[in-house]
Amino acid sequence: MDTFRDKLRLGAIDINQNDKNGVFLRQFDEVRYKEEKYIIIWHPIYEEFVASHHTRKFIPYELLNRVEYKKNLKENVPK
Repeated sequence: MDTFRDKLRLGAIDINQNDKNGVFLRQFDEVRYKEEKYIIIWHPIYEEFVASHHTRKFIPYELLNRVEYKKNLKENVPK
C-alpha cells in the first residue's frame, strides 16, 4: 500500500493518456463516460491509472481515451 499512498501524494500528475477530445489526463481528473462521473486514480492491484466509479466499477487505462475530461479535483484547492 505504500506505492498507492506515494502515488496519491504526487498530486495531479500526467498519466500519459488523452481523453476522447485529446485533453491530457492527470491523476484526480473528473471524467465522464456514458453519463457517469469517474475519478482518475492509481489502482493498487492492477498497478495502473484507472477511472474509478463510486460503485467500484472502473475503466482500465487502455480505455481512458473513451472518457471526456471535465475538471481536475486538485486544482485551486487550498493547501
